[in-house]
Amino acid sequence: MGFDMAEDPKAFQSVIMQLWQSLDIGEPTFSDLPSITLMIEDIDVLISEDITGQMLMIEARGGRLTNNPSVEFDEIVKVLKLNFALTASHQTYAALESSGDHEILKINASYYYSANDVRSLSELISDTVSAVETYRQIVSGELVSSTQTQRHIDSKPEEMVVFLP
Repeated sequence: MGFDMAEDPKAFQSVIMQLWQSLDIGEPTFSDLPSITLMIEDIDVLISEDITGQMLMIEARGGRLTNNPSVEFDEIVKVLKLNFALTASHQTYAALESSGDHEILKINASYYYSANDVRSLSELISDTVSAVETYRQIVSGELVSSTQTQRHIDSKPEEMVVFLP
């Protein structure tokens, strides 16, 4: 199922309507802003239009880094390594956002309307959720046990290997 969104001022609502329909989750509720939150398991996925109107920005909270500076440094190193490792299999990236006295880990992705494929948008959202679950394993205080989620992760982030050509 595709959509043609070239210069369409209602592109955001049209794409979201098609996404909700493809996921069979009823009608979306829109606000005045071009953004909406999709809850998947215990993860809020914010889907919003970028300022150019050319793409959707997908964002989910991966967790909060610890306030302990030495542990936080180790978490940042692990996040950077995992960020690099996941580039081969995910279209997402991790970013840190300052929030008072600690850093919030956000998982981001972008989807251009010109891609014209609701299935690839759905897969990108799934990648974002999968990345959140993976990153949560390394963020202090927010470990996810295998019984809390239906997804199963076979290896720990520090065990991942990146194969280069």
